[in-house]
Amino acid sequence: MKFQKTLLATATTAALVAAGSAQAFSLGEVWANDQNNGRLHIWSQTNLNISWLPSNPSVVDITAMGGAHSAAATHIIGFSNNAGLDPSSRAIMTYLDGWMEIYNSNGGTGSPTKVAELEASTVAAYAEEGKTAAANKGTVHACGGNPQNDQIQCASIFNADFSLFEANMATNTYSRIGIYKTGDLTLSPALDARPILKAKVQTAYDELVANDGDGQPNNICSQYSTDGNLLYLAVQNNSIDGGVIVVDVSDPTNPTILDAFNDTMAAGCGLVNDPDGKHLWITHGFNKHGDPEEVSIWKYRRAGKRNGPIKRISLPTDDSQVTYGGDAHGMQFAGYGADYLWQVMRVDDTIHVLKNNKNKKRRSKLVNTIDLERPGRANVQADVIDRSAFGGNMYWTTRGTAPKTAISTYHFSDRNGHSGVDTYRVGRYGKTGRYVKTSGMPSGVSAYLCPASTGTTGYEVKCAAGDAGAVEVDSTDPHGLKSLNYISGF
Repeated sequence: MKFQKTLLATATTAALVAAGSAQAFSLGEVWANDQNNGRLHIWSQTNLNISWLPSNPSVVDITAMGGAHSAAATHIIGFSNNAGLDPSSRAIMTYLDGWMEIYNSNGGTGSPTKVAELEASTVAAYAEEGKTAAANKGTVHACGGNPQNDQIQCASIFNADFSLFEANMATNTYSRIGIYKTGDLTLSPALDARPILKAKVQTAYDELVANDGDGQPNNICSQYSTDGNLLYLAVQNNSIDGGVIVVDVSDPTNPTILDAFNDTMAAGCGLVNDPDGKHLWITHGFNKHGDPEEVSIWKYRRAGKRNGPIKRISLPTDDSQVTYGGDAHGMQFAGYGADYLWQVMRVDDTIHVLKNNKNKKRRSKLVNTIDLERPGRANVQADVIDRSAFGGNMYWTTRGTAPKTAISTYHFSDRNGHSGVDTYRVGRYGKTGRYVKTSGMPSGVSAYLCPASTGTTGYEVKCAAGDAGAVEVDSTDPHGLKSLNYISGF
């Protein structure tokens, strides 16, 4: 233990020195993007964790860096599996126009540098692959690397595909291996030895494809297993149902299906590797009234041997908003021992806390609900969540007055001035939490909202200055968020 403590002390000292006076005593950073205006905010975790410290983010204008595409809609942020101060640490930025960008993280500086621009799901990329041009002309929802730092995957919702890239972070060399449509996959030959299982998997996959309008289930988000050989696709084939497709990517030129699970609810964008290295937790649900929502637990070792998850945990919703309800979205482990998992309910303004039963995963269960609304602050709309170094604090983005994506008509002018990143201090090893502060992400760019017209959803509507009842608001829309930890990778 003495050697390990020495390593930790040395790494911590390096973090403090490299971070400089503005980020003294910090063990990491938090990155969040304003997807309406193309601005990236970078904070010291210390500045977010302490209520009386000014947040003082570094603000980077991504659009000013130029490049081959002009979209300002930076959507999801990911990092390579390197410590934040490692020169090989890379940020993976996803754009809604079908592109991905790679940045040197430059941990401790607040100033990343772009090193690569890659087409993941665009018309040009499809043409290069010899495929029919993408009907939606390019769209990528989320990209992320494998734990081995030698491959990156991107999930496209509306083009219903996943693209794989070979990656060499040290030399900044990246090349697309292929684009694969969710409805055109074949079963793995490994299932031939298990005919009963093979039939179950084939039936579930066929149902997923048949239930989709164009035979290509939308790929909401994807996540690698800890060994990098499996890719879990959380898919949706209409507004209320979907499932999970488990793909063997050990040969990335020929991905094949090892498992498929057709569900009565759509899979979502919360996919988190369990710290035990053996399991994956997946969010299921949608944002409409009455839709069932849950979390499922998957065991990597079962892929190709058993069908479906080992545990399903139902999530209650209050359906108190007009049209929308529940909306299980971001998810992350909380606390120093990762004994609990926090599930964001984006519309309900709550966090469901699930007990992670480490010895008996099937006994994991919902144990608490944290109400995010506070006096003077309703309609929080928490979204993407992550943890601080060692899990003592949790962070999540809170959406803008007029969100650009997902709940795009869910407009509230009273969110003005509150949109940004919330910090909560973890209590009771992760079972509870208390509010610390909100760190705003103002853009300085105005937008206007007007009262809802008769016959609309009941939410405010976008309008122009001078229109009857127009309220001026900031146009910021915080969405993607990710912690960059100085001591270790993800």
